[in-house]
Amino acid sequence: MRAMQRHPLARAAVALALSALATWVAWQVGTAITLALLVAALFCVAFALLTLAPDLIAHWRGHRWRWWWRAGDDEGPFWPGTRVPRHPGPPHAP
Repeated sequence: MRAMQRHPLARAAVALALSALATWVAWQVGTAITLALLVAALFCVAFALLTLAPDLIAHWRGHRWRWWWRAGDDEGPFWPGTRVPRHPGPPHAP
């Protein structure tokens, strides 16, 4: 996995192979399934883009803090009893 992360050409080759495989499978199963797969893929891409958009825009504008640092002094964004550190410092020795 580390080799894949460090070599853009290897990532491009794997992406090309997977897309070619997906295209071949879609070609074999027909247009109705292909349309359903296209709609599902577009849904996944739109979901990913909408999920990443606030953090990407903040990073693009030069705001290096995380989104949860802007939250209020409540219990945190997840569930009661869970606190997210607002400005984490260096790790403490055990």
